Amino acid sequence: MKFHRTIAPLLAALTLASAWRSQAGQAPPHNISAANLEVIQNDTGNTEASVTATTSLSINGMRLRVGSNRGDYNLQIGDQWGAYTGATNFFAFDGFPFAVVRQNGRYNLDEQSEPFYGAPSFDGSVNAATGIGGFWAALGDCTSDRAEYNVNTAVAYFRYTNWLSGWARNVTGANGGTNNLFTGSPGLLLGNHFRGISGGRSRVDLRSFGY
Repeated sequence: MKFHRTIAPLLAALTLASAWRSQAGQAPPHNISAANLEVIQNDTGNTEASVTATTSLSINGMRLRVGSNRGDYNLQIGDQWGAYTGATNFFAFDGFPFAVVRQNGRYNLDEQSEPFYGAPSFDGSVNAATGIGGFWAALGDCTSDRAEYNVNTAVAYFRYTNWLSGWARNVTGANGGTNNLFTGSPGLLLGNHFRGISGGRSRVDLRSFGY
């Protein structure tokens, strides 16, 4: 069971290359890892046994790790686990994931009269003692509680070397805290191209890159 905070990532994944024409047998140059996740709710609990999560499509090594539970689906890209960065309790990956909902409303086992709608985000952490952890897709409902909710999801992992992008968060992991920790593409700087202003408010400035 995990208790995740709301994530406000820097949504600035901008293509750096011209359109690519698909050719048979040729690997796509975007270097994106992605997957469609199928999620079955077994009961209304929040344990590993409460959900069955599988990938119906996987691209470039995106897969699920063990330990998924209600609204939290553990991700892994190939054999990559990342590197523990110490007190910040985050992995130093070479990119970050997006998560999107694949169902326009869903009935599980606990709705009263109408389907619920999912609100996607992602998070990442590591167990300091074991060094095991990583990213996960975090799905909530659209009520004011933002309660964890099971819904089919799609995820894609964007690498900083291929996409102008970054991940901003609070250095202590405080829910609603100012985004003052930033990891991103080479040349993107905290305080210059990205600045956390206050809780829920940040500024992106990519004019020096021509955007």
